[in-house]
Amino acid sequence: MKNKMLVEIFFPACGRTLEFRIPRAYYVFQVNELLVRFFAEHPIGGYVPDENSMLCDAKTGRILNGNLSISQLERMDNPKLMLI
Repeated sequence: MKNKMLVEIFFPACGRTLEFRIPRAYYVFQVNELLVRFFAEHPIGGYVPDENSMLCDAKTGRILNGNLSISQLERMDNPKLMLI
């Protein structure tokens, strides 16, 4: 699983945190799209993200640049993301 990274993602709208294995070659915008599609098919706690949903750094609340690759996020200390 060297080509994938375990990422913790917090969903404040439903108060849940889930872990996903994400390919390191993916970009933030691709992960965002995948998560939106996943939750459209598997709503959790009534939370249904839309095309305006975005990934943020859960520690700072800062919106992540969609052009960053997931491998670039590894430079963060234990990346924890949030989908708003």
